[in-house]
Amino acid sequence: MLSSALREAGALLVFDESKTGFRTHLGGAQALYGVAADITVLSKALANGLPLAVVLARRQLIELAQQARIKGTFGAETVSIAAALATVEILRSMDAPKLLNQRGAELIEGLSNVIKHLGLQEHVAALPYQWPCMPYVHFSGEKRGLQDAFHRGLVDRGVLMLRDHMSYISLASSSSRREGRPGSRRST
Repeated sequence: MLSSALREAGALLVFDESKTGFRTHLGGAQALYGVAADITVLSKALANGLPLAVVLARRQLIELAQQARIKGTFGAETVSIAAALATVEILRSMDAPKLLNQRGAELIEGLSNVIKHLGLQEHVAALPYQWPCMPYVHFSGEKRGLQDAFHRGLVDRGVLMLRDHMSYISLASSSSRREGRPGSRRST
């Protein structure tokens, strides 16, 4: 195993799962790739938007860390911890990574269909940024002017996709294949 080889070399394997934890798999990218890190950092999806980051480590490393003096402004705040426990339970019960990847794949497929319909597939691409739950829209240099109009149009429709960066699918986003989805505008 990779971590044991690193341990023999006197190195630690550290995984920053801030983006991948709970989105790609409930066990993060480590579970997907069959790797066990010595130290794992989780945040963002962990407490469903409340401010919380967690450092997980082997017992021996935790015991070493306890010798250090770690202080923080929100050290005694427990609302985020309660939110994290509730969030993890909900993510487990609904198989969140599967849903996130399905909805991401639907979004990428829908965007790709529109791009193809407009004849822009040589200059614009909707892609998974490693995983469908992290979609990315790439504009080539020749058509980068479209990027402004694209993002303005999304914002006008209540959708936020990050520019020149992967975005994240949310469980609050409904499937495009269902009626009455949040942010949809119907003609009257």
